[in-house]
Amino acid sequence: VEKTHVAQDFLVPTRKFGDFLDLCDVEYDRVYPLWLCLHDHSPMPGSLLKDPAVPNPTNGHEMYIDIGVYGLPRCVHEKREDEFDMKKSMRKVIAELVKMDGFQMLYADVFNTREEFEEMFDHTTYRELRKKYKADTGAFKEVYDKMSIIV
Repeated sequence: VEKTHVAQDFLVPTRKFGDFLDLCDVEYDRVYPLWLCLHDHSPMPGSLLKDPAVPNPTNGHEMYIDIGVYGLPRCVHEKREDEFDMKKSMRKVIAELVKMDGFQMLYADVFNTREEFEEMFDHTTYRELRKKYKADTGAFKEVYDKMSIIV
C-alpha cells in the first residue's frame, strides 16, 4: 500500500472548487501542481455516478472540474514522512468530497468503507445489471472490491 505518493482524481462541482482546493492544500500538505480539467456532468443512466446535485434548469447538467492530485506532500520532500498519514488524509478528503456532491475517480485506491463508498456512488442500476448478467455469483468482484485497500 502506497504511504506517501498521492495519485488521486476527484470530480468536484465548480461551485465547491475553492473549498476543495483549500482542503487538498491542507490534507495533502501542498502537493502541486494540480491537474484541472472541466467536466460537463449530466445524468448518465446505468453509471455509478449520481446525477448532478444542482442541475442547470435548461439542460439538467452541472459543471464539474476534475482535480488531479499527483505527487509527494511537502513533509515527504522535507524528509518528514512520519508527518503524513495517507489513510487519514484520504478518508477526510473523501468525507468532505461527498458532502460537496463530488466523486472520487474509479481508478484510484479507495480508503473508505464499503458503506462510505456507496454513499458516493449510486449502486442501484449497477447491482441490477450484475444480477441480470449473473455477475453477482462471486466470479466477478464488485468495483469496490477491486479498488479498496482497507486492510
